[in-house]
Amino acid sequence: KDYHPDVGDIWVADETVLRIDGANVWLYDIIDEKTRFVLASRVALSRTTADAKMLMETAAERAGKIPKVVITDQSNSYLDGIEQA
Repeated sequence: KDYHPDVGDIWVADETVLRIDGANVWLYDIIDEKTRFVLASRVALSRTTADAKMLMETAAERAGKIPKVVITDQSNSYLDGIEQA
């Protein structure tokens, strides 16, 4: 829990939807662009600002820093969630 990988200042956040038992389940990831280290993953039943915020907070905690840039698909949930985190 105290390990902070030596990651860069550009992170990439993305999500994919999985269909499980007829329901949509979202799998989120944030990876470091330089090292390709997976900083955070999250499985959620929704695609909300709160989900994006929790993902970003986990990634920042693991990295021990915040990035200068987060590349996303420009979804409002990402834009708002990253800003709130």
